[in-house]
Amino acid sequence: MNTWLRSVGALVVFSLVVCGSAQSGADPPKSTYLSTPITIGGMDSLSNPEYSAPETRSGIDAAIGDINSHGGIDRRPLRLDFCDTDFNANLELSCTERLIASHVAAVVAPSILADPSGREYSLAASAKMPIIGSQGLSSAELQSKVVFPLSSGIPGWFYGVVAALIDKGDKRIAVITDPNPSSQFAGNLTDAAIESAGLTPVHTITADVASDPTLSSAVARAVQGADGIAIVSGPNIVPRIVTGIRETSFAGNISSTSALFPSQILQALGSAANGILLDSQTALPTDTSNPGVARFLADMKRYEPGARIDSQSITSWTATMLFAAVTRRTHATNSTAVLRAFNFLDTPVVLGTIAPYRVVGQKSPLPKLYPRIFNATIAVGTIEGGKVVANGTGFSDPFTSLSSLEHS
Repeated sequence: MNTWLRSVGALVVFSLVVCGSAQSGADPPKSTYLSTPITIGGMDSLSNPEYSAPETRSGIDAAIGDINSHGGIDRRPLRLDFCDTDFNANLELSCTERLIASHVAAVVAPSILADPSGREYSLAASAKMPIIGSQGLSSAELQSKVVFPLSSGIPGWFYGVVAALIDKGDKRIAVITDPNPSSQFAGNLTDAAIESAGLTPVHTITADVASDPTLSSAVARAVQGADGIAIVSGPNIVPRIVTGIRETSFAGNISSTSALFPSQILQALGSAANGILLDSQTALPTDTSNPGVARFLADMKRYEPGARIDSQSITSWTATMLFAAVTRRTHATNSTAVLRAFNFLDTPVVLGTIAPYRVVGQKSPLPKLYPRIFNATIAVGTIEGGKVVANGTGFSDPFTSLSSLEHS
């Protein structure tokens, strides 16, 4: 999926230490200290023009500010050791090596996108270093025994795209993708999701700007006979697909994932995006009635004012809060203890920004391919006026909802 995610990042500095390290975290008053800080690791690309997500660090820092303002963990302040990987495979690898050598308690919400080899997850597994709250963006990630993804990962995104359409009553679903191998992978997942509901895709169209610059031909084929359209292409052509659909007589529903509709695309499409269904691995930041979202927004305002509020920042904030909740409960403060605490997590952690999280007794909906899905849920919203507004139904399991249709 890395090439596809590279396209995502294109829409959304190597420092003096090998992989770009910096430490942060607001301390509680010194009178509350008992001993030395607990350090967690993080990594993402901060400033590469092809892909950058500084919001990953902003979300972690905001969570650390909250955690430390409430006494830290066992009266020890939490610290962050963060690598700017500059969207570089070698830096992703060297960062992993250095965080292991530094004996961080866990790596929280890392984005490992430039390196498709899975070496980082193999290293982490060999060192028994837990990875907490990642997004589930690759097969290697969803197969590693030390990874605890925050939600349903890439499979949940695309099963959710289909579930959102079927929930609206659509049964003749067309899929639009592009020639990029990662987009083709997304298209295959979407087709599998449709088939899991006992349906057959009306069309699976590959939209190629090389032969169809406006994509009008691809769109015309996709809408023919369809009552729902699933867009799972790279984000670079999403505006052309949506514009093309709006220029036809198609009156059905359009569904996609929030990863393909960052704020830049929402702004570019304007009112043409209204009504499009989008799914998310976390609660939507616009769902301010959700206490977890309200706390996230308050922390961002207090500790990271000016930082972007988006899926990256709410994901990394949630991952850090999940780490803190489990370690406070179990008094786990090193990587070995943290890994054990998560492996034996049987009482759900309730954060609000994700569905209640536990590991023991959870079964992946796709165990052969993606065994590390413990929280098989999504949230769904609708684009209204440039924002993704929550549909009010909270979290749902798209895998179960689709398979239940096949057997009904």
